[in-house]
Amino acid sequence: MSGYPQVDKRTSFQKILHILKEFEEEIACLHFSAVAHKALEFIQTRLGITRVSIALLQQEKGGFMIYDAVTEIRGLESGDFLSFEKSALSEAVRRVEPLYQPNIKKQKPEYEVDKILLEAGFKSYLLIPLIVNNQCIGTLNVAAAKVNGIGESNRLVLQIIAPRLAQAIRNSLQIDELKKKEEIMRSDITERKRSEKALRESEARYKKLIDSVTDYIFTVDIKDGRPLSTKHGPGCIAVTGYATEEYDADPFLWLNMVHEEDREQVIKHSERLLSGETREPIEHRIIHKRGDVRWVRNTPVPRYDREGRLIAYDGLIVDITERKLAAEERQRLHDQLLHAQKMEAVGILAGGVAHDFNNILTAIIGYANIIKMKMRKDDPLKIHLEQIIASSERGANLTQSLLAFSRKQLISPRPVDLNMVIRNVQKLLSRVISEDIETQLVLDERPLTILADSGQIEQILLNLATNARDAMPRGGTLTLRTEMTTMDEQFIKKHGFGGPGIYALLSITDTGAGMDDKTRARIFEPFFTTKEVGRGTGLGLAMVYGAIKQNNGYIMVSSGLGTGTTFDIYLPLLRVEEREVKESRPVTLIKGGAETILIAEDDESLRKLAGSILGEFGYTVIEARDGHEAVEKFSARKEAVNLVILDVIMPKKNGREAYEEIKKINPQVKALFISGYTAEIVHTRGILDSGLNFLSKPIMPDQLLKKVREILDEPAI
Repeated sequence: MSGYPQVDKRTSFQKILHILKEFEEEIACLHFSAVAHKALEFIQTRLGITRVSIALLQQEKGGFMIYDAVTEIRGLESGDFLSFEKSALSEAVRRVEPLYQPNIKKQKPEYEVDKILLEAGFKSYLLIPLIVNNQCIGTLNVAAAKVNGIGESNRLVLQIIAPRLAQAIRNSLQIDELKKKEEIMRSDITERKRSEKALRESEARYKKLIDSVTDYIFTVDIKDGRPLSTKHGPGCIAVTGYATEEYDADPFLWLNMVHEEDREQVIKHSERLLSGETREPIEHRIIHKRGDVRWVRNTPVPRYDREGRLIAYDGLIVDITERKLAAEERQRLHDQLLHAQKMEAVGILAGGVAHDFNNILTAIIGYANIIKMKMRKDDPLKIHLEQIIASSERGANLTQSLLAFSRKQLISPRPVDLNMVIRNVQKLLSRVISEDIETQLVLDERPLTILADSGQIEQILLNLATNARDAMPRGGTLTLRTEMTTMDEQFIKKHGFGGPGIYALLSITDTGAGMDDKTRARIFEPFFTTKEVGRGTGLGLAMVYGAIKQNNGYIMVSSGLGTGTTFDIYLPLLRVEEREVKESRPVTLIKGGAETILIAEDDESLRKLAGSILGEFGYTVIEARDGHEAVEKFSARKEAVNLVILDVIMPKKNGREAYEEIKKINPQVKALFISGYTAEIVHTRGILDSGLNFLSKPIMPDQLLKKVREILDEPAI
């Protein structure tokens, strides 16, 4: 062995594999002393390294025990003990990575071992942790008499053989322990049963260690451009479940093990390898002997004769299953994060434009209604005006859908039985879907009380029913099913969403055309639609998504082409079940009055519109352009003003600030707040939380008149 040259930078991967194979054969011993002696001698003679030792970690004693077959040094002899404080070995173990010191003399010696090595004539050293199953059992230590005396290639080879050495040491220590227990068993018959148990435990630990091997070497001999035979190394049983003898008995075993979906890829890779087109590694799946799917990385290294003909190739098979699963999980979480960020960005945009849309629509709807009120019933232009109003109201609904998607719509959540909401909307569903679609209700017998806005839940049902109708142009079945379900950690880990607890599960299933994965990934995006131009805005499912999120729920969709679609909606159940109490409100006629009303609105067109509407119905109107002017004008006519109407967001003083100052002048003042901003902004101003009167833009004229009359008729507090 001493005739082997030292490995240099030109060492090929094939040569490293050859060295690794020799090393594995050399240390194939049963007892630790033999493993240590063989390993140290191999490294010294094969790699030309002067000083080499093994240090076993003894955690309970707080240090390392040295095992040195050659070149002993006083203070570092075989059997010497080094404490953590005296040795750089502890730093390598702490880092869990090799520690290379190319010049001990260059820096002030930090450890006692550095001084000992310098005195013995050594100027550089390399410490490599010996790790088995993510646990460090010691270090492999080499030193050289030259500065930077351990070459890059030797460092690479030592790092490659270190895991094999660690495995062999652990195995041999287990066997030595087993040997000791066998001797105890022979010497003391009364301890036989306990020893047998210890023997079984040791054998189980040994088997576990063998099973933890994640790679092995193989060799394929080539003749006339075709595989002649294949030899699988001893580690194959741990990676694939099959022993070397089984591969020898069945030449096609490896190919048959390859996952059927990857087999063609593996065959083509082999053909390209034989033809000299590629040397690239390949990753694919195999079926382990026990039946589970494993991922492996196959790295081939061709071997040629003097004439350049391929005569064999060696290879390394590495089990990469855990890495693959971890990568897939990271990708899944990354995709979920991107989707959430995209949806949030669109939601912010939608909420931002809602205010301007609402102001514009309020003006259009308001002025159109004023014109309509002054028109004769038989005016030929009335039909066109009604079309304007209807189109404006559709625009208002569109804005509300955008707000619902962005989860900034104003809602009134309260305890409601989900089953009751579904029964109430059933008749309306029959109008939405066609007669050739059968509707089935499969509702849980128990009340499913949730905290939600019943109007939003009804809108969700209508939107999903409309979507199902369009997916079943030739008829089919629409099924609404409810049940009580529990989200646990396993569910959350599997689906990537949710919070632990009990939920009401609403499943809406159609037997329609279904959709592919590409379409399913985008269905909740605003304005995305598969319908032809003129049919739908692409906001129906976006509204569903936002409304469910706003009610603290989750939605999941499963579908396939030709197999229909199911939407699963999870809404948190209340702990204490209450049925929704509905109040029947009498129809109120629009009435005017003679009171004085102060309107503060920074949008001139809306301010004049409100003034015109109220003026038409007999009210005296005082206008203010901002909150500051509102306070001044109220102060000047505080005895006459019966009601103040304040926009929430205004320059100089916002609506809430103006209201607080007006209250100081007249604590009994009545107020109505209006806004086209999102629920989030309105909430930050404390309007809804304080129980103050509020109307959200766009505001219909009859809606404004009814609310004003309702507030004025309330008794003073």
